[in-house]
Amino acid sequence: MPCCSPRRTPSRRVTSRPVGDRGRDDLSAAQFIPFFFPGAGEEWKKFGRGTLTRRLAWTNGELVDRQYLMGGGFTVADAYLFTVLRWTGMSGLDLATWPGLTAFQQRVAARPAVQAALRAEGLA
Repeated sequence: MPCCSPRRTPSRRVTSRPVGDRGRDDLSAAQFIPFFFPGAGEEWKKFGRGTLTRRLAWTNGELVDRQYLMGGGFTVADAYLFTVLRWTGMSGLDLATWPGLTAFQQRVAARPAVQAALRAEGLA
């Protein structure tokens, strides 16, 4: 069963990965738990920042030569990544460190449906 996390095959073609095929490049809400949990100690947050840094760097590399995660078209994976990237501020990480992610975030934020959703949720 495919999930939303893309990977590149040796031929540089984008494919989706099976749900159970998660590895060093998985970027999900789980990596943000230390920043949502009020009782999280600084050591846990430091570990979380390290994990996020590696995974954000990998994801940035995936966006260097394409507009969206799965290629040229916007998918649910892009909507999820947009949401997760909005959480980087609470982790103490600066998204500007990764120009591919910053450009992606700006590109998705410019979509009229995204602007409308953010306004409806009181986030814009």
